[in-house]
Amino acid sequence: IMQGEDVSKPVLQVINTRAIATGTGPPRYRVLMSDGVNTLSSFMLATQLNSLVEQERLSARCICQVNRFIVNSLKDGRRVVILMDVNVMQTADQVGGTIGNPQPYNEGQGQQRSAAPAGNPAASKPQQQNGNLSGAGPAAPKYHAPSNQFGKASAPSALKTPGGSQAKVVPIASLNPYQSKWTICARVTQKGQIRTWSNSRGEGKLFSIELVDESGEIRATAFNDQADKFFPLIELNKVYYFTKGNLKTANKQYTAVKNDYEITFTNETSVVPCDDAQHLPSVQFDFVSISDLENTPKDSIVDVIGICKSYEDVTKITVKANNREVSKRNVHLMDTSGKLVTVTLWGNEAEQFDGSRQPVIAIKGARVSDFGGRSLSVLSSSTVVINPDSPEAFKLRGWYEYVYVALFQPPAEYLFLFCFLVLEQCPGRLSFLSFCMVCSPKIEVHLCGCRFDSEGQLLECASISDVRGGPAAGANTNWKTLFEAKSENLGQGDKADYFSCVGTIVHLRKENCMYQACPSQDCNKKVIDQQNGLYRCEKCDREFPNFKYRLLLLVTIADCLEYQWVTCFQDSAEFILGQNAAFLGELKEKVKHFVCIFVSRQEQAFEEVFQNANFNTYEFRIRVKLETYNDESRIKATAMDVKPVNYREYSKRLIANIRRNAQLG
Repeated sequence: IMQGEDVSKPVLQVINTRAIATGTGPPRYRVLMSDGVNTLSSFMLATQLNSLVEQERLSARCICQVNRFIVNSLKDGRRVVILMDVNVMQTADQVGGTIGNPQPYNEGQGQQRSAAPAGNPAASKPQQQNGNLSGAGPAAPKYHAPSNQFGKASAPSALKTPGGSQAKVVPIASLNPYQSKWTICARVTQKGQIRTWSNSRGEGKLFSIELVDESGEIRATAFNDQADKFFPLIELNKVYYFTKGNLKTANKQYTAVKNDYEITFTNETSVVPCDDAQHLPSVQFDFVSISDLENTPKDSIVDVIGICKSYEDVTKITVKANNREVSKRNVHLMDTSGKLVTVTLWGNEAEQFDGSRQPVIAIKGARVSDFGGRSLSVLSSSTVVINPDSPEAFKLRGWYEYVYVALFQPPAEYLFLFCFLVLEQCPGRLSFLSFCMVCSPKIEVHLCGCRFDSEGQLLECASISDVRGGPAAGANTNWKTLFEAKSENLGQGDKADYFSCVGTIVHLRKENCMYQACPSQDCNKKVIDQQNGLYRCEKCDREFPNFKYRLLLLVTIADCLEYQWVTCFQDSAEFILGQNAAFLGELKEKVKHFVCIFVSRQEQAFEEVFQNANFNTYEFRIRVKLETYNDESRIKATAMDVKPVNYREYSKRLIANIRRNAQLG
């Protein structure tokens, strides 16, 4: 390896590993390795393999096979071998000790005894250094890929420059800020739109792309003139030669790209299309299980994959920063962990998304939010792939169609197939339900990504997000009784808390249940009667000849343990009363302007609306927050959503609670 030979998948022994401090980036591990004859400390583990050391799978005395590696030459002539793909063949316990009596390798003298198989020469034939005959400057890094990739062309080794000379192509993984001249051949896997900024230092524009080759990935950004120059030239999923650019430490806050550095285009940067590199990989993902998101810090950038279990309609919101209207859509993803998470799509992605066929969705670079549990937001730098051609997607689709659907919507033909899958995937696990699973009477069993209690009862997937409205609103997990909500002091913190409950309306306050509001479409502010036929809105700073009625209803809800005053705004109040605000306002106006028998009829009709609304039971989604008014602090509860009780799901939750409490007892 150190003499420049192409060695296919060498098998080496790890003698020792040592962590190297890298500042704010991920740690790097230096590895001392042996081939049985010599030891060499010039091996570096690629950061994506750090888990091998951290999980103690790659440890001293273990035997490993190096499937891919890069030999990088430093300015002082030393060589560093970057390990890109490693398989541990035998653990340290299985090996027991150091094999042979290896001596430190001297790069200047070469091996004293060859460890190569019989028939191979001990020393290789000297090789000419292309483009570096004078010896000035470091030799270009050499990239080694597996030799058994049948039918795949090797990566282009050089790019012809306009002057006729050749620029050596190096792998992305070898790029570092100490290199001034380099060329990479990479596929564009993500391309953002041109964005502008304006601050005290001036104005500007930029766009970013993500690049991938066989060794890794990196982010590149073009500013101002370079943005205008390269944006129309670079196309998504195309392969290009990229030459020269500034390399700096990557800001991990804004990207999920697994690289310590990122590229900034300069006036010397060139981008040339490459037509003979179709073998280069596409988007590289590092998927995180949805269940693991519950313990992922806020604002982390992650990759996820899941089945679109349900999705909501597109809504429009106004961004306060620039008063611009943006499309938004919530999509609810589920994976084999049995957990559900809400992902927010924006702009064109929100408008064009079609989840009717429940596609598999892979997202690279989503941001974790802690708003109401855990949720994800797709950024302008994120990549969303529908039904990706990957093993993870095929596995997830198979799990959903042949396991999850068979359990939750089981047509008869799925029953035998599911039994076969359980026995095939879990041999020796005994019985399931009444025929496939035997277990301790007080455990919850996880099988094929689904959860079952000790009696074989299936437990529906649980959401880690605060789901409001939409098709999956009943899937949120924060179900409480009113007593639990109060005893847990929900709403007492700095942020509002949300919970769901089933409650019965026991009282409605008719007094001041409506107000006269601004007739503008996007304004609900109360208007002031000018006593001249006009109504003034302070928010809009306008006077109107009319107004619209809006409901502000205060109700008392109760369950078997506690009661709670809840404020219901327009939509929730209209749902509870079964009438719209305009109709109720009209009844109220008639009571004011007419007399005698007609008045009593209108009053009776108004009263009947409230009487009919009493003692009805609903599912409430409630927001609670501690508020202070006139130096008095109290919890204010607001109904965010009101809907009929889904008694099937409600019964399942009650049964699950009974079983859980019985086990605790």
